[in-house]
Amino acid sequence: MKGNEQIAVAISYIKRHFKEQPSLNEITNIVEVSPFHCQRLFTGLAGVSPKKFTQYLTLEYAKQLLKEGVTARSNKTAPQRYRFSIKSIGGLIKSSIRRCCFTVGLP
Repeated sequence: MKGNEQIAVAISYIKRHFKEQPSLNEITNIVEVSPFHCQRLFTGLAGVSPKKFTQYLTLEYAKQLLKEGVTARSNKTAPQRYRFSIKSIGGLIKSSIRRCCFTVGLP
């Protein structure tokens, strides 16, 4: 697999499993590269780290639950997964995620 394909696979995996908060090691097992190479490749192509991407998806999911009138506590997923600091995502904006998905050819 080429770098773009590996990152497309990683993004797909993260999108499907963000509720479980996959670790970098779990992601690298899927794309079959070292954690260092995955981190560098993902950040280079997507513009954000795998961790930031996962945090963004989790934040968007939590917002969706709140809009629907469901709190994170009533979800089956552990509430602490939603307790990361919004400050840690401060620099991440939707355009970065769109660019990330566009770069690797995802909708």
